[in-house]
Amino acid sequence: MGNPAVALGPAPDPRAEVQVNVARVEGLTQHLRNNPQDVDEMEHLAALYMANGCYDAALGHVWRERLQLDPRRRSLWVALDNALRRSGRPADVG
Repeated sequence: MGNPAVALGPAPDPRAEVQVNVARVEGLTQHLRNNPQDVDEMEHLAALYMANGCYDAALGHVWRERLQLDPRRRSLWVALDNALRRSGRPADVG
């Protein structure tokens, strides 16, 4: 039996992953400059921030922009709750 890791191919380069994430954030940021009402893309940007441990940045996008544009979207409130819990901030932040 061979080495199962060989079937997976080479390990991903962590620097390449960081560069991809930076490019995604830059692309989404540029898109949102041109389309400031695009709540879906704001949600993607906040999710990227959350995935990379940037909870304060995610909170800014969740709380200020997205919830003001679409206060009835449940996924936004769930994302806000997750960001608050992970950041260690109290839930009454406003």
